[in-house]
Amino acid sequence: MEKTVYEIIKDWHELFKNDVISEEEFIAKKKELLENDKSKIEAFKNEPEIIVENISSNQYDYHEDVYEEESFISKYKLFIILTIICLLIFGYYYYERNKTINNISEPTIGTYIINSDSNNLVHFYTKPNIETQRKSYFSTRDTVYVSEVKNGFGYIEYKNDRNQKSKGWIKLEDMIYYQE
Repeated sequence: MEKTVYEIIKDWHELFKNDVISEEEFIAKKKELLENDKSKIEAFKNEPEIIVENISSNQYDYHEDVYEEESFISKYKLFIILTIICLLIFGYYYYERNKTINNISEPTIGTYIINSDSNNLVHFYTKPNIETQRKSYFSTRDTVYVSEVKNGFGYIEYKNDRNQKSKGWIKLEDMIYYQE
């Protein structure tokens, strides 16, 4: 049984992949086989019975690609898998974040730690309003007692190491609730 053009080209491609022949030799042989195959089909153009017989026997089917075309999914399989993994991670993060946010109760009266250091000063406010900031501030992580909560601020009375007493409002976002 004689090999089809497709099978011959496939064999030559294997030789090319194994570095037995050069790329130029492979391209030249492929072009020669396809041109030869096209001329045979042109000769049978006026005889439909022979063409149908030859095409059905797959002997002169030069339209078949030498390289099988990959489907969209197989071509982008890695990208699709990575996208799905990223979406799952994002979904889990979003779920956990919302669960944490929903578990946070309303700010309460109690003991808090001032979240400050020498680079992040936490200022006092005269009223529970952002526009009433005073010059006095915390520069260390001190523990304070919040006696009233209003408008996102906590009211404190604080006595430092030098027995200086300070009263005022501190933003709750600048404090960490301390559960004993």
